[in-house]
Amino acid sequence: MNRDAHFGAAGAMDHPSQRSVSQVTSHWYMGRHLADKGVVAVPHVLQPSQGERFRLTLNSDGVSHPTENILSVATLVLGLVAFISTFWPAAHVVSSWAGALGFAVGMFSQYVSVTTPQRSLNIVGLVGSFVGAALGIAHGGFLP
Repeated sequence: MNRDAHFGAAGAMDHPSQRSVSQVTSHWYMGRHLADKGVVAVPHVLQPSQGERFRLTLNSDGVSHPTENILSVATLVLGLVAFISTFWPAAHVVSSWAGALGFAVGMFSQYVSVTTPQRSLNIVGLVGSFVGAALGIAHGGFLP
């Protein structure tokens, strides 16, 4: 293969990694336009504007979901209570009940969750609830 066939007539490599995002999406490559393949330019992801502030929210889709948010936070709180109470074996009742309740609430919350941040809280809460319930049962169970 000669050099001009691989690198083009100008000698520069004609590969998308050598071009900017706007050039890649506006040029033909390998016989098909990249927009036809589902490749689109997202310059706001590559360089976020300076005026935008970081916001921590469970409603990442812009729609309010109060019931799902309450369930996600309840799952997280129950999981933390269940997990932290396992450090005291005498608190096995609290750990067992908080873990079992947190696991049940967390499974339902995961089922009805809408956004990724809600699902992330659910997973953290579910893991804490499971570990708390398991160790609470191992330390004595649901009854004093």
